[in-house]
Amino acid sequence: MFTNVLFCENCQKGMWFKANQKGYRCGGNIKHGDAFCESRVVIREKELKQIIIEDLQEIFISIQDDEFLRSL
Repeated sequence: MFTNVLFCENCQKGMWFKANQKGYRCGGNIKHGDAFCESRVVIREKELKQIIIEDLQEIFISIQDDEFLRSL
């Protein structure tokens, strides 16, 4: 779902989903190894989805605020 939407903090390459790790890893490290990028950080898809849902809920709550609606 988020392949090449997330980017590696170290090399800026797109992150790829790895099913066996249930998350995203640096595509540069996967394709070219540690010589290209040392990052082996895994961003778990389940945790990422939860964070996005929580952020969207906060946005929807703020949109329902009367002050916000008046400013529109």
